[in-house]
Amino acid sequence: MNGEYYILNSNNCCIQTRYFVNGVATRILKQFGDYGMIEYNDNGNKAYEGDYQGTGETGFYREGHGKEYASNGKVVVYSGDWKNGKREGFGTEYRLLKPVYTGDWKNGKRDGKGSEMDLNGNVIRSGKW
Repeated sequence: MNGEYYILNSNNCCIQTRYFVNGVATRILKQFGDYGMIEYNDNGNKAYEGDYQGTGETGFYREGHGKEYASNGKVVVYSGDWKNGKREGFGTEYRLLKPVYTGDWKNGKRDGKGSEMDLNGNVIRSGKW
């Protein structure tokens, strides 16, 4: 058994996806609960926590509101809305724990009204993206 497999609870609901190599679970990819979904990166650190959609047939993806984390799993790099696994709607992007853009997103990119800030919090650009 190699690849990604779903771990089900007694009600046949997916509670985790794990990656297996030669029948041995090597890491947790995603886990599910009342909090939503938590995704993990290749290092086993949290990469995302928030709302999701999907099924075992379609796969599970970011949808709704959630937070994306840096590779260390501790620092938030984006907090906001998601659609089809990409940043979409309203959200804030962070760098060095400080907001650097707050506004609209579409298809994973800044799109619509928003403000870009420097690391001191000063608005350096505001308007339509």
